[in-house]
Amino acid sequence: MDGARLHTLGSTDLSNLHDDCGLSDNGSRRKLGRQQMVADILSWQERWRTDAGIAKSKSAATESSKGLNVRLQATPMRQRRGACGKCGWTPKGSPRHMALCACTFLRMDPFRPVSAVLGLAHLQNTGGSDATSAKLIMSIQCADHTADIDIELRMAWVSAPSCHVWPHSMTVQINDTEVAHVEPPKDGNTRRADAPIRLKLSKDRIENKLEVQAHVKPPHKANELVLCVVQPAATVAVSDLLHVCVKQPEITTVECARLWDSLHADTDSAVECSTPWLQSLVCPLTRERIWAPVRGITCKHLQCFDLEAYLETSSRAAFHRRWHCPVCDKLLYPAELAVCGLTRLLLKHTASSVAAVPLQIAFNAINNVKAAEKKQQSTPPAPSRQCQQGTSHKTATEALEQTTTQRVRKRSASSEAGERQRRCWKEGVLTATRSHQEGESRGVVSWGGRLQKQAELQQGAFDL
Repeated sequence: MDGARLHTLGSTDLSNLHDDCGLSDNGSRRKLGRQQMVADILSWQERWRTDAGIAKSKSAATESSKGLNVRLQATPMRQRRGACGKCGWTPKGSPRHMALCACTFLRMDPFRPVSAVLGLAHLQNTGGSDATSAKLIMSIQCADHTADIDIELRMAWVSAPSCHVWPHSMTVQINDTEVAHVEPPKDGNTRRADAPIRLKLSKDRIENKLEVQAHVKPPHKANELVLCVVQPAATVAVSDLLHVCVKQPEITTVECARLWDSLHADTDSAVECSTPWLQSLVCPLTRERIWAPVRGITCKHLQCFDLEAYLETSSRAAFHRRWHCPVCDKLLYPAELAVCGLTRLLLKHTASSVAAVPLQIAFNAINNVKAAEKKQQSTPPAPSRQCQQGTSHKTATEALEQTTTQRVRKRSASSEAGERQRRCWKEGVLTATRSHQEGESRGVVSWGGRLQKQAELQQGAFDL
């Protein structure tokens, strides 16, 4: 930027540019005049254009942006008051409490991660009678002249930071040449399929001028739209996102039980459902059995869907329809997905023909299995052979004496039982004999007498 353009800047813009170049002394309270600030900025630009400055910029940019020198390359801006601690950019937009930093735009497209943020600003009214017209001018500098640089324009309302959107109509120019144009929505359509605009910066210019002219439809205001210029990195494949999502922490069955209890508490107690609550094992996207059951960590439902099907569907859908939960339609990025432990256990322990499982039965079965495992863990394991060999001589002797005592007691008990049985038999025989002798005189025959009479009758038969 030459001296003439610097003199046209306002006091606030000139002071901010002076801070962005890292020329302000945070420890000094001395106020600089406009002439001094312009001279400092021009001197800084000359130093930056030298070979040493270019080499330093290349080494700093190679790690993050592959040769691009970001507009906010001067690190002092990342230390300014009000800057975001994660991305280092000061939030833009109005109202102030809803202003957006670069973090919103970094996660907007998981398939195209951001390598470097080149600029962040909100649209401004052009003034005059037409309050719906807006304009934005941004300067982007390139330190590498070996190849053209890919950039991407992303925009969002401060009231809906996660949704990419363009104004009612827009024209984009680079170095006073129109490179993109956004038409107003067609009659009867309230929503367009807005997607980020991809452009290229020429390698023949160090400094590129980006100008955006837009028309905002009431009741929206221009300063409610925030534009972010980024340099995208290599495209991420579905398989790569699949591995990242699987490695995230799993939603435990305890968390599933808490969510189920909260859902039960929210239902009307006067309404009684005749059918049990079922946990479906079929993906709502493919209508097939789920392979990798996932759901949003902030979603308020237990229904899961297949991870690979969700990623494939989002990759082929329109940009404004990507990353929406197929169950509750909530905005759901891959970083917010997690495998459901309850559904994973149900898929593992049920047949492939089972499409749904009652939740009450499922939780009861899981609790029984956990109780059995806990009881098994609490039971002391049997001593191993090594432990038995390692016991002391005293312990082995005590064990041998205890075993011998048990055997002696068992033998003595069996002997006493046998002796008692023989004694009872003898007493029975004697009693029967006495009863027989007494019965002859009184005419009463005992069982011993009947046996003796039968023996005599058999003896008599043999005598005949």
